[in-house]
Amino acid sequence: MKTRNKNKEEKALDAKNVADASTACVKACKEFRQEFYDYEMAVDHMPVSTFLRINRAADDYEWKLTRAGQPKVGESWSTFVTSVNHYEEKE
Repeated sequence: MKTRNKNKEEKALDAKNVADASTACVKACKEFRQEFYDYEMAVDHMPVSTFLRINRAADDYEWKLTRAGQPKVGESWSTFVTSVNHYEEKE
């Protein structure tokens, strides 16, 4: 398969994924803020999972933002090409 421009459905899915990832980042930050005050600002007593959630959410957001910025679809990922596997239905 040669590369092709993304169609409307793929662009819409990219936009939805970026919005979902952004929401997940906001949620992770709110949870951090709440735990930060619950533990009276002693981050050394906070669970590691709190920091891991923020890291995962930020990483996921960055990847989805990168994927949304790629204008083409093809067999494998490259700077300007999203892998077609990303858009295929998972059974």
